[in-house]
Amino acid sequence: MKRRQEEEETEREGIKRSNSLACLSGARQKSPTNADIISTLPDSLLLHILSFLPTEDSVATSILSSRWRPLCNQVQVLKLDEFSLVKRSGCYKFEDIVFRILYRRRITNPYPLRGLRLCWVHNCRLCFVETWLYNRIQYGMQELNLHIKPKPSYELPESVFFCRTLVVLKLEGAIIFNPPRYGSEFAGLKLLKLNVLYANEDSLSTFLAACPVLQDLTLEIPFDPDFVFGGKLNIIVLIPTLKRFHCCSFFSTPPYKLQMNTPALKYFCFKGRLTNDFVVENMPSLVESVIGVEEYDVSLEDYANSARDFIRPLYNVKSLELSVDTAVLLLHASVPDGITLFHDLSSLKFYGDLTCDYGWHALRLLIGQAPKLQILAFELTDHFPCAYSPLEGFLEEPQDVPGWLSSHLTTCHYDGFLGFPVEMELVRQILKAASALKTMKIVIDSHLYSKEKLRIHEELGNFQRSYHICQIEFDEGHFKAFDFLDHLGVYDDLR
Repeated sequence: MKRRQEEEETEREGIKRSNSLACLSGARQKSPTNADIISTLPDSLLLHILSFLPTEDSVATSILSSRWRPLCNQVQVLKLDEFSLVKRSGCYKFEDIVFRILYRRRITNPYPLRGLRLCWVHNCRLCFVETWLYNRIQYGMQELNLHIKPKPSYELPESVFFCRTLVVLKLEGAIIFNPPRYGSEFAGLKLLKLNVLYANEDSLSTFLAACPVLQDLTLEIPFDPDFVFGGKLNIIVLIPTLKRFHCCSFFSTPPYKLQMNTPALKYFCFKGRLTNDFVVENMPSLVESVIGVEEYDVSLEDYANSARDFIRPLYNVKSLELSVDTAVLLLHASVPDGITLFHDLSSLKFYGDLTCDYGWHALRLLIGQAPKLQILAFELTDHFPCAYSPLEGFLEEPQDVPGWLSSHLTTCHYDGFLGFPVEMELVRQILKAASALKTMKIVIDSHLYSKEKLRIHEELGNFQRSYHICQIEFDEGHFKAFDFLDHLGVYDDLR
């Protein structure tokens, strides 16, 4: 889901950039009188076009007209990306380019910036970053996006925490997040994305308490052995306006506790390990969720019970994406049948190693809790899929098929198909049981040899189908996770 959102965002940015460049191209055309059309456009329109372009493109297009250069310096959002600027300029250092851009802007534009995006990860020099932020974080800034990796880590200046006009704040890299306990307030902040180091256990909760209208929150919690504080990081999300929440923890052990009460939440994504300090409640508006509970070296049954209790508040979702590891974990709960009944669930996706032991049993258990399921999807994503025979009885066909399977399921997708026996059996059982299934889409891994692909096509094509008009569609996808299998000759064993 996260990958799809990133692709959609990239596509939107690409469309904006293409449209802007198209406008520039059209503006360069000559009229019948050989007049430069760009000279006839009002400054407001030219400035609007420039606002959609990356800074490096704005600078490059300044040669088109004598009027263009001063307008470049009036763009209210600076996008200073190390990779693109250095690539475009060639021989100049990133800091030299930035200083030149800032100098030209300072002497031509007295107005403060509305947004600053700074990405500098290679040879990032802290003294320059501090100078740029000190001079540019002023009242009126609405967007601040920093991705920096200086050495040593950089503690944000207090001016950031008193910039009360911020609407978007994105911080990533070697940044120490240490907001003041009192005085800061972000009455307009709507989007917050943090992948930083926290100065103390209350750094995050203190900041979130000052964001009363936050709508989109993304937390990626890294682990840095050189920067550890005592206690657990408090993630307290008590925000009535929050609509989207993405939380991903990379800790080797989970030194954090999560408390959520979000009545307006529509999208919830959690990937990481659970602890006993998780309180997730009051999500009546939830529509879509992505859950990936990682394994943890504790009592299996107790941990499985914690996972079961963790997903119970998701009972009203319409779209659910679940890791296979999470599904298998739920299978070990003390009362597996006590898993939440998803009354409104119409789309369910499993990702991970679908060929693992107990995987299909676990998936069937979850599928049985969705009486209105219409779309079922599988995605093989693990780096080491199991190519061998699973445990005895793993492929047994269920005696009783839920009624919903024959009356509601219309679409099934499988991405990353390798043709293992368990995968073939999974598809066979679905085709046999789903009497309303219209489409079964199989995306075969592109690394497979032609003979193996042909075998898969022929074998799947001969499977019995409960719904006679059901179509099996084949496609190819490139899955980088399996590149190494080509060299190991794993695919040769399948021939």
